[in-house]
Amino acid sequence: MKRHAIIRAAWDDEAKVWYVEETDIPGLVTESETLEGLRQRIRDIIPDLLEDQADIPDTIELDIIVGAVHELGQRVGVPAPNVALLLGLTRLFGRTHGLYPEA
Repeated sequence: MKRHAIIRAAWDDEAKVWYVEETDIPGLVTESETLEGLRQRIRDIIPDLLEDQADIPDTIELDIIVGAVHELGQRVGVPAPNVALLLGLTRLFGRTHGLYPEA
């Protein structure tokens, strides 16, 4: 059984780090100077956060949605319509399948 997690990462330009902006995993708060570093920290932290859940799956598949690419394109004035479309479709899919926490 796989558990799908939605994790939206963002870039903090002031602190110069990637961080978890939004997630459906309670307590998941971390940051890293690189996106790959953030992914690794997330992989390391999640088993500890989910160990108290009775229905913890054997395998955890992470779907990391990075809205930072879209945001950076906007900041530097580079049109990225395909990125915006992909980001929108991904978020729509996540919401319609109950993968985002309730607002």
